Amino acid sequence: MVGESYPWKEELLKIATSLKYRLTQKRWSQRSSFLFEKEIFISFYIIRKLIESKTLSNRNLKLKIKCLSIHSTNYGSTYFNRHKLETLFDFTKTREMKIELVTLCNQIIHSYIFEPSFDDEFNVFGFFVSSDERRNKSLYLILIDDIIKVFNIIGNDYPNALSSLYNDNSKDYKVIQSMIKNIDDEKLHEKMVKSLHNKRFSTTV
Repeated sequence: MVGESYPWKEELLKIATSLKYRLTQKRWSQRSSFLFEKEIFISFYIIRKLIESKTLSNRNLKLKIKCLSIHSTNYGSTYFNRHKLETLFDFTKTREMKIELVTLCNQIIHSYIFEPSFDDEFNVFGFFVSSDERRNKSLYLILIDDIIKVFNIIGNDYPNALSSLYNDNSKDYKVIQSMIKNIDDEKLHEKMVKSLHNKRFSTTV
């Protein structure tokens, strides 16, 4: 678990800045691709640890990221062909959707397929990813611009209000945290707290 969240959030902001520069990077070597994947992987590992450590506002736990979902051709991805995206996925069958933050964390941390996506001028603008569990179902295209926004939101998330309720089932506390800057934030926090206390947690015997 994360004790002090500040170093982790600062690292996330640094990676967001690095990714911004990668959008205009002209030369890509094997090492560049490695560093890019490393930055993405570490960032989402950090986010998942922050989620699990309850150091983020509840509002941001519900963040959803825009993506393009590409259907599988049912050809079957394997260790030897997982780089052949146009064989494995039908790029004529796509749909725009939003993926939950924690789901995207799991897709990347357990990625079976991960490939940078470049435009015609060889500028990176996103990445393709699919986890071991999803590899024969769908592929996701995530835009770097959207990821940078998320990293900046999470990296600057320092809750200043906390309410909790003990849950006998989980033997732990259900925690509501908010970053309150104005009266609307305060009202939203009160609403979430009220909803929390209205839930009936049954006691295990």
